[in-house]
Amino acid sequence: MYVCKLLIQGLNSYQVLVMAPDWIRRATESQCYNSSFQLSEAAVRAGLAQLGLIRAAQSLPNEAKTLLAEAGLSAEQLRELWQAALDQTRATATAALDLYTGESGLAGTGFENSAIKAIQELMRQLERLTQEADMAEIAQALMAVAAAEYGSSSAGAMTWLSGHLYRCPNGHPYVIGNCGGAMEEARCPECGLLIGGRNHLLQAGNARATYVLDNLRDRLVALEDGA
Repeated sequence: MYVCKLLIQGLNSYQVLVMAPDWIRRATESQCYNSSFQLSEAAVRAGLAQLGLIRAAQSLPNEAKTLLAEAGLSAEQLRELWQAALDQTRATATAALDLYTGESGLAGTGFENSAIKAIQELMRQLERLTQEADMAEIAQALMAVAAAEYGSSSAGAMTWLSGHLYRCPNGHPYVIGNCGGAMEEARCPECGLLIGGRNHLLQAGNARATYVLDNLRDRLVALEDGA
């Protein structure tokens, strides 16, 4: 319980920094652009730390998650915190980069700013973090679908997915039920492109989602190694 309280305190502390862009606004209005960039960098770093802390909380064992919920932080609240921190961190970074290339006029003069360089690198880290989080959610959903079809065995679920999991031309994964062969066409819920096919022939650009399967296998191996 003490650890859960410390975790909540940490989340609250970071939230104050991440959701407080007023400091940056004041520096920008005063045309203290370097200060604005430095404050933005600090806020983006805080946002990344917040997101990392939330991911750690979401990865806790079920017993710890129960204690965390009893302490006032449910799974739904963690998801809301994640989205709020993600949106604000992206907005802060984007605003700083826009200020650098626009109103400040600094980019046009060739002036290099260390805080801006740091923000650009932090944005790359942010995208990697969100991709990992998205893949974790996809993996969880796919394993749930496979378990419903095949049973609780992870190996069995992976065997089932290997014959039923595909991707659209933009890489979004989807599952074909029954025998796993493409017999109907549909639209990808993510991007609207055609998925599935006819007579066991996939639509052009569709293929087996091998990268998702590889990611799932890696996750299962990591879980088994940590058991």
